Amino acid sequence: KLKEISQAGFFVSPSYKSRWNILEDIVISHLLQKRKKLAPPNNLVYKHESKEILDSCRFFLHCEEEKYKGEIPTYLELAFGTRDNRNEELGKIKAIKLSLPGGKSISFQGKIDRIDKLDEDTYRIIDYKTGTPYGFSRSKYFQNGKQIQHALYALSLKKILAKAGISAFPKIQKAGYYFPTLNGQGRQYFYGEERRNQVLEIIDLLLDIVAQGNFAMIQKADDFMCTDYRDILEQNQVMEVSGKNAKKYDKEPALDNLRRLQEKYE
Repeated sequence: KLKEISQAGFFVSPSYKSRWNILEDIVISHLLQKRKKLAPPNNLVYKHESKEILDSCRFFLHCEEEKYKGEIPTYLELAFGTRDNRNEELGKIKAIKLSLPGGKSISFQGKIDRIDKLDEDTYRIIDYKTGTPYGFSRSKYFQNGKQIQHALYALSLKKILAKAGISAFPKIQKAGYYFPTLNGQGRQYFYGEERRNQVLEIIDLLLDIVAQGNFAMIQKADDFMCTDYRDILEQNQVMEVSGKNAKKYDKEPALDNLRRLQEKYE
């Protein structure tokens, strides 16, 4: 859609006043198409959900205008290693091989929501999130191994751009998460290059944990991601790696790698 509304080689900066009518038409068109394929229970539900989507799009455009500093969205939904991995500029992009510190390697595939060009050979990665930013923090780079997507995408994009000849030495200045809807209030959490390569150490630890047959679970079964597994979680003994009850599990070898994640990779 960016190419449809922009002149060739020219990016139109975000402006609510001059561009909302275009975005509104695009959204309404897609809503009507979706309604034909997936009929809503009734017209009231359709109107309510359509309003929520339009309100979020309106909010998103306001955020884009407010935060705009000259960046150019260059690649959208850039897939690599998946079936839809053909890009008209970069061609077919295969899965990325990442070498791990322990000597192993992994083949990584994914889809990057948005890649902005900030300057010559300098880029920013954005992963859109539709929920709330609860639990996200700019000071917690990896969340003890639970938040690694931004780093993996950044390492992968460097390889993709270099291999395609776009840039011999591309710089992914920052990568992170953007909550552009009303629920997310436009919050952004970006992370620089300083600790990025540590994600390979984290992958090594996570693979070792799985290889040993140790499957760590959260302490509370009411976590929103695990409600479907409440019965399983509540049948297992809780073994803590931090806090006042952790000392009695100091010599538990199954927790060694989890402790490393807790101690080193916040």
